[in-house]
Amino acid sequence: MRNPEKLFILPFDHRSYFLKKLGIIDRNPTIEEIALVTNYKKIIYQAFKKSLELGITKEYSAILVDDIYGKDILQDAKKNGYTTIQTTEISGLDYFAFEHGDNAEQCLVEIMPSYAKALVRLDPRNNTESEQTSISNLKKLYEICKNNNIGFLIEPLFFPNDTDIEKFEDNKRAFDEQVRPILVKQLMDTLYTEDIRPDIWKIEGFSQSENYQAVADHLKTYCTTARIVILGRNETPEFVAKWITAGKNIPEVIGFAVGRTIFDSVLDENKAGIISEEEAVEKIAQNFYHYYQLFTE
Repeated sequence: MRNPEKLFILPFDHRSYFLKKLGIIDRNPTIEEIALVTNYKKIIYQAFKKSLELGITKEYSAILVDDIYGKDILQDAKKNGYTTIQTTEISGLDYFAFEHGDNAEQCLVEIMPSYAKALVRLDPRNNTESEQTSISNLKKLYEICKNNNIGFLIEPLFFPNDTDIEKFEDNKRAFDEQVRPILVKQLMDTLYTEDIRPDIWKIEGFSQSENYQAVADHLKTYCTTARIVILGRNETPEFVAKWITAGKNIPEVIGFAVGRTIFDSVLDENKAGIISEEEAVEKIAQNFYHYYQLFTE
């Protein structure tokens, strides 16, 4: 499973996002609020199971979830033979640090997921203390994965710096297409030079196929077995569809990881009492299946 032919991920490892959704900022959640977040994740997990009934291939599908609110889900998924991806980072930080600190390896080995995931906000144009901390911790995570036969999935996010903002102003799409492909390739240079070798690169999508191809070609210069999946970045359904369509015919792009675009508005409807949990499960499953069909058609 380390190098699958296809990989369709339903990610719901968000933590700070769900807390903010409940209006929890700069404080710890109550027991009741923890239960609400946990229940959100159970709804999404049930939707994942439902999506397999709709026709998504079990072999090539996966869940990405945390062990803070989703430990039971990870354990159940393992028991049912699903591909599991366990997140490792502290949610919401500007650099990569382990959620469980010195116990990171122990917490991974307890679950033994198919992959460990690291979200990292790391601009290869910088050489700050935050960047160096991220690289050091990524190296530790890669060693943990290698020593325990766990796959390694990396999710790099890139943001415009002052120069980009001055050049592109509010045109985020221009930054996405003109600068971000270069940054992805530069980050590959940085990590592979440090002998950090992800199995899967979970990257923000592009509207132009040639940008996927350029990134894929660069990746192949370092590793011929590593693959790419397209993340959704909470974009509109229409824009996620555009990203998937642009990337789906690149051989190294094997799938997607779309989360909030699939479930955010559905959970809002459930919270408002517009739809039941059962209806929410059905709608999320249908949304996930829609992108699966788009990628595979």
